[in-house]
Order: sequence, then structure tokens, then C-alpha cells
Amino acid sequence: MKTLLIFRHAKSDWNAAFRYDHDRPLSQRGIGAAGVMGAWLATKGPLPDTIVCSTARRTRQTLELASRAGSWEAPVHFSAALYGASLSDVLDLVRSESEKTRTLMLIGHEPTSSEVIGRFADQLAPRFPTAAMARIDFEITQWRKARWAGGRLIWLQRPKELPAQ
Repeated sequence: MKTLLIFRHAKSDWNAAFRYDHDRPLSQRGIGAAGVMGAWLATKGPLPDTIVCSTARRTRQTLELASRAGSWEAPVHFSAALYGASLSDVLDLVRSESEKTRTLMLIGHEPTSSEVIGRFADQLAPRFPTAAMARIDFEITQWRKARWAGGRLIWLQRPKELPAQ
């Protein structure tokens, strides 16, 4: 079995000084939510074996805060392709993952994140707010066999549904 964790970046700060959207930082609310989600995943599991994160500032900050709060330790690969990724880009990325990786985490953006969940789980794209995380399980042994409608949505956790820490 293979597990895919989809993690949307936490709330960003539209009032911050940034020149390009790629450089937009997290808001105070986003900083708190990233930590809450990281700690929650540490208790819920599974933790990722490999993380692929968009190169955008807000995704990198989300990763840093969540992994610190949850004490995650996994190799991280930063991918410019996840910033503005198409569905086929994400499918290609998942299919190219090493077979050694049992649990893969993607940290990215909307609307791609919710669309990926919907396509893999063969359902309507869910409401996927900032800092939300979803788990999709696949009954496969090789990532290259991942396909649309080939997974099962196990859970979708929104930060507002958890107590603040």
C-alpha cells in the first residue's frame, strides 16, 4: 500500500510586503495553523517518508513550522512544478516517486490540491481551506501505478476542526 498526504499551505498574509505572489509569507493565523497541523499529524500518522514542497515562500514556511511542531524527519525536495501545477504535473510527480517511499507528502496550492484529491479519490473536489491536510491510500506497491480514481480518501482534516495549541 502507498499513502499520499496532500497539505495545502497555511493562510498567507496579503498585507505583507512582497513583490511577486511566489514570495507571499504566512499570516499570524497561518503560522499558528501550520504548527497545529504538524502536531496533529504526529499523533494521527502516518508521517511522511518523503516530502515534495512547492518553492513558494508560504509553502516552505508551512513545511518548516509543521515539521518542527510535529518533529517530522523526512527528506524534502522542493519543486517549482508544484507552484501552479496542473493535474497531469502532479500525477507525473507522484508516479515518479521512489518505490522506497511508502508515505509521500505534497505541500502545494489551490485549486490543484482539492482537484488532485477529487481525481484520485473519484469524487467531487472537496472544500480544502488553507492548512488543510488529506490522506489518500492506494492499493499499489509501486508509485508508477498510481492513477486517477485509484485511491481512497481516508481523512481530510481542516485546522479549524482542531483545538488551538
